[in-house]
Amino acid sequence: DGEFSPTPQLVLDSPERYTSLAGYNPATDHLMWRGPVDLSARYWFRRDGDKLTIRAEVTDDVIHFSTTEAPHAGDVMALVFMVDGRRHFTWVKSADGHAYTRTFSLAELGYVPGKRILFNTQVWDNDDGVVAEGYIGLSTDLNGEKTSEWAELEF
Repeated sequence: DGEFSPTPQLVLDSPERYTSLAGYNPATDHLMWRGPVDLSARYWFRRDGDKLTIRAEVTDDVIHFSTTEAPHAGDVMALVFMVDGRRHFTWVKSADGHAYTRTFSLAELGYVPGKRILFNTQVWDNDDGVVAEGYIGLSTDLNGEKTSEWAELEF
């Protein structure tokens, strides 16, 4: 309670966690994932009373900020929680493209002691500002249909 762990509690940096949206052809070869230096993420979770804070550090070789509200028009992170089948979803943008921090009220997430909080995340990569070429995440499922692939947060 109250402090972040010195080591990340979740690391996304493997090919099994990456989903390419660019397709495989010479015209999009420059958009292919080139390993953890291209896109990866490390997460820390902290509970402080009735608040849950998530800190993420993202490695991304090309940072692209969107000037629109469209989430995939730039680099962005999806955070999804599920408690008792109720899903809470939010897009998070970063001021510098590398550090993300967001605090949530556990009550707003529907959490009460004894309930499980399931968590999923995806970090979307958009190097050219035109199309997201892929994302790295726990699961391709943000809707809660495959929660067996999600992480359980324990307090």
